[in-house]
Amino acid sequence: FDVVETPAEDGDKLWLRGGFPDSYLAADGQQSMRWRASFTRSYLERDIPALAPKVATDAVRRLWTMLAHKQGTPLNTAQLASGLAVDGRTITRHLDLLVDLLLVRRLPPYHANLGKRLVKSPKTYIRDSGVLHALLGIAERDALFGHPGVGASWEGHVIENLINAHPMVELSLVSGVGQPAAHAMVILAESLRPRMNEPALRAEVEKEMHALLESINAKVADHEQLHMIVVASDPWSIENGFLTPTMKVRRARIEKAMEPHVERWYGTKRRVHWH
Repeated sequence: FDVVETPAEDGDKLWLRGGFPDSYLAADGQQSMRWRASFTRSYLERDIPALAPKVATDAVRRLWTMLAHKQGTPLNTAQLASGLAVDGRTITRHLDLLVDLLLVRRLPPYHANLGKRLVKSPKTYIRDSGVLHALLGIAERDALFGHPGVGASWEGHVIENLINAHPMVELSLVSGVGQPAAHAMVILAESLRPRMNEPALRAEVEKEMHALLESINAKVADHEQLHMIVVASDPWSIENGFLTPTMKVRRARIEKAMEPHVERWYGTKRRVHWH
């Protein structure tokens, strides 16, 4: 669920419980919390071993929890490695896995001047606010508003909803690691995809994506701002290898497909691109 699919008066409920239907629709906060705890266990006990058999899931669990406590802060690989008693390369591999599974969003540092390529750390966010709160042990609204991480929690919630709530967007992915600012890749709604080659529709999509970009950047901090939106011409599917058999996005494969074009896109003044 996102802000478009839920009543406006339930905004705090969506933020607290997150967008997974079983969590959002639970009879009470404790039932919702139990579902989210079960969700995290299922990833650690089933999905991660299936995708990365050699990864120590306990280390991934601890990293996931540490990232929740550092929501919205610059990534400090050395500090995380020290806390987990592993090396920096292990942290990077585990983080890449969490990002590929769409459990964590990694935002590159923002530079107002795209010619500046200073080495700065990205910021990380647990993508679903309900999962974030479960990892932090926050079950109720009062506990959330009294938690020191409430601001960072809200930032992550806003990032997810601003993109996915647009009626033209079916699915999105934010990328840009190694670039001066983040960018979003979007899949258009199924009803629009058969008409993607129509000039009138493409013009309408570009107008809407420009407006979406301006809307997002006006609501978030500098380090969260998007440089551009890339509209994917083909949907991500199991058949083309961009989704796993369990319908999870293969981030690394999508980014590799975009890689030959990214530098060129960043080098232009255009803010909406087609791929």
